[in-house]
Amino acid sequence: MTYDRDDILKGLSNVGYEDDPDFLEGTFDKSRMGILTNLVEYKFKKSKTYYMQENSSRIKHYINKLCKYQPFWDLEDVQEGEVIYAMYLAGFDAKRKGDRAYFKITPYSCHKLYSEANIAEHDFHENQYINNVKRR
Repeated sequence: MTYDRDDILKGLSNVGYEDDPDFLEGTFDKSRMGILTNLVEYKFKKSKTYYMQENSSRIKHYINKLCKYQPFWDLEDVQEGEVIYAMYLAGFDAKRKGDRAYFKITPYSCHKLYSEANIAEHDFHENQYINNVKRR
């Protein structure tokens, strides 16, 4: 059985997988996809094996957290379908399992993104606390 890289796009919309078997590229905002593709190219490293511990939903959650606390990326409310498509555009192999996608990424790059997002959130809240204390 041969693996067709484009199979991952079947039924994909910007919010995720849907019942419609077609892939409509026009549902994706090109500007957002450019930024998001740059982000995943920068943050993730390719692997020879699928990292089955993390899926597109969880990756989306941490990308949203990172973008919220690091406005440099200029993205808000990234959807799961956008993450899957950005990973595809960045050249990452993906495997669909139900409504989720798994990618050939290194565990280290995944954990590094999560750590960076959590640190950015912590620093934001710490600065908020310090500013509130100084006002008193």
